[in-house]
Amino acid sequence: MSHAHDTRKNQLLAALPEAVWQRWLPDLEPVTDLRGHRSYVHALALAAGGRVLVSGGGDNTVRLWTTLPWSARAAADEAGAATRAAVAPKVDALFAGGIDASRVADALEADASLTPVEREAALDVLRARAASGRR
Repeated sequence: MSHAHDTRKNQLLAALPEAVWQRWLPDLEPVTDLRGHRSYVHALALAAGGRVLVSGGGDNTVRLWTTLPWSARAAADEAGAATRAAVAPKVDALFAGGIDASRVADALEADASLTPVEREAALDVLRARAASGRR
């Protein structure tokens, strides 16, 4: 079983057949089960300072998942489509440089010019691009 441990958020992520299991440590309180792969999940990695989980499955797909709590996701949603549209060129420019989605996420996390809301919007754009296979 593949797994990742985020010490900053004190959470454990484990690959299961067709899902990823996310639990708080030490009591393994459920956070969520991330479903989307159509086959076994073989690899997990954390990117963007632990804010993005990258999973690779036997269905030959790579998926990006947010590890942020719902409250942080809601704040990013409030920023809306306008913020996502404003940061999309930055995401596209990073992809144009030929780097993979995990490294794009790391670059966005390290970009001091982005506000927290812009950073989350950029990660949303990245997840959408990766899910659609668009770069």
